[in-house]
Amino acid sequence: METSASGAEPANAGIEGSADPCSSAGGGHRLSVHQIVGGGKAADIILWKCKRATVGVIFGATIAWWLFEKSELSFLTICCDVLLILIVVRLFFQVVSVLWLLSVIGNFYSSVTLAYIGTIALVTVPVLYHRHQEHVDRYAGMVHRNISRHYKIVDENVISRLPRSFIRDKND
Repeated sequence: METSASGAEPANAGIEGSADPCSSAGGGHRLSVHQIVGGGKAADIILWKCKRATVGVIFGATIAWWLFEKSELSFLTICCDVLLILIVVRLFFQVVSVLWLLSVIGNFYSSVTLAYIGTIALVTVPVLYHRHQEHVDRYAGMVHRNISRHYKIVDENVISRLPRSFIRDKND
C-alpha cells in the first residue's frame, strides 16, 4: 500500500479499485460530466444542452407544483390515481383483446364443427333412413299426430276466443 509523504494512508485505502467516479475502470482516461450524468438525451437536458427541452421540463414541473398546491391534493394521491387509471385502461384492453381472440377462435371452430357435423349428417342420415325406414316413418307419424293434436287444442282454447275483427285486421 502506498503512503503519502506525511505517512498517512490515502482516502481510498482498503478499497479495491479507484473511488474516483471520474476515472474509467481501465484507468487510462477520465469520464466527462456528460458521461457521468448518464449520457444521452437526459444528460443533454440536465446540462442545458437542449435549452428548449430544459425550459419545458422546468415549466412543466412548475405547473405541476402549482396544480398540486391549488388542488390541495398530495403528490402521492395524484400518482395513485394516475396509476389506477393506467391499470384499468391496460386491464380493459387486455380483457377486450382476450375476448376478441376467444370469439375469433370460437367462430372458427364452430364453423368447422358445424361443417363437419353437416357433412357427417349428409352422409349418414340417408343410409340410416334407408335401413330403418319403417321405424322412422312410424315415429315421424306419431310426432306429426301429437303436434296436430296440440295445435287443435291451442286453436280451440285460444285462437277461437279472439274477436273476429282482430283476426280480420291481422289478415288484411
